[in-house]
Amino acid sequence: TSLDSFTSFFPLRQIVSAAMIKCAMLTAGREIDNEVSAANYLVDENIFKKTDRVNIGSIVPTVADEQLLSLLSGLNPKARTRTIVDSLMKILKLLQPFMIILEGDGDIDPSSWSLLAELMQRASAECPQIMLIVSSRDSPTITSAASNLRRNAVQVKLTPFEKYETELFLRVMLGVRNRDIAVDQKLLDVVHDRANGCPLFIECVVRWALEKNMIEYVEGSKKMSLKMLDERSDDVTAAIPRELSNILLAPFNNLPPPLWDALKIASCIGYSFDADLYS
Repeated sequence: TSLDSFTSFFPLRQIVSAAMIKCAMLTAGREIDNEVSAANYLVDENIFKKTDRVNIGSIVPTVADEQLLSLLSGLNPKARTRTIVDSLMKILKLLQPFMIILEGDGDIDPSSWSLLAELMQRASAECPQIMLIVSSRDSPTITSAASNLRRNAVQVKLTPFEKYETELFLRVMLGVRNRDIAVDQKLLDVVHDRANGCPLFIECVVRWALEKNMIEYVEGSKKMSLKMLDERSDDVTAAIPRELSNILLAPFNNLPPPLWDALKIASCIGYSFDADLYS
């Protein structure tokens, strides 16, 4: 659970676990499939000291002894943050260049912000080929301890696609590289309308239409167009549902009922849960 670690932000735990495994695999030249084996290897190869393993255990509790971790709980938070980053740098330097991408919609706890701030403050000198990206619908609340992150950050606002951008994305998805081939206006209008400029929804709508053979190349007009499926209707766009829920859920419809139930349960309990709940 999040109570046995320095940070309660589960994705950060996953990122550090993945970094350890990747670093161990790169140096060992073989497959290593879990964070405990990776930590053991890194200690054996003197990439980590035993104290590094305990420090990393502050984020990934499975790799360190519970009693040793309890000794760290009395450390000053700033000092503990620095020691954790000291250990992180030993593996991150071997993995650069790379990006850390996090969703920051209110879930990043103060300890995680402090870790990220310390990491990025030292990155220019110790690990320069690292980029931190925090995506958020609203401006994330960054603690005062991590104020350097806000000062040094570049804010990029992501807005819905304009119609011409939807057309460019459509051409990529349809594999249209020839400039002489156009996208029919009705096809562009209906995809942009249904997806409301969201790239993910555009992709879902187009893939759904392609699977149903609803998009075709018309030789005479040299356009990618919607195919008329219902000859009784004059509206070729009517076959594209206005509500995207059915399209988004379509890939799950062929799953066996037990897997459906597992997905529903997983969506409710979230990232982290007690082992007794699993059993």
